[in-house]
Amino acid sequence: MGINVQFAEYPEVKNVNVRKEGGGDDGPIAVDVTMKGVVSQGRAELISKLTGCIPEQASAFWNPSDESVFVGIEKIEVPTNFDEGQHCKLNGIDYKGIRIRSISFVPVTKGLRLSLTVQIPGIDHNKIGDLAELIKRRTECEIYADPEMFDENDEAA
Repeated sequence: MGINVQFAEYPEVKNVNVRKEGGGDDGPIAVDVTMKGVVSQGRAELISKLTGCIPEQASAFWNPSDESVFVGIEKIEVPTNFDEGQHCKLNGIDYKGIRIRSISFVPVTKGLRLSLTVQIPGIDHNKIGDLAELIKRRTECEIYADPEMFDENDEAA
């Protein structure tokens, strides 16, 4: 299953974690990038995709004035059951084969505050510095899946 996320404004990169995968000294390098931003368009569909509820139920997070009806929610964490092989376009660079490691959201007025961590496996050592420079900055970001990652009945959220 795939997921598409388009932020209403550039999300802030909160953390970049570099680590070695697997055993041995020559294991591939992976980078985890954590970011937070607001999603406004398609928010009910995104909640539906994340939680498994139908979009009409997800719309219950907002009143007719588009204000969040659940004031005080710290965050709602959801399982990351999305297939590997998604894409993350970050600061103009398209990283392929990413995996979403964690995701949580909070309904806010006219949107959804989303916090997620993506894993970029087997990254080129030369690109690690570019990612580290994004910490505490707002940067262009889009997460998307190839169309074949969606079932016939599955809409791209």
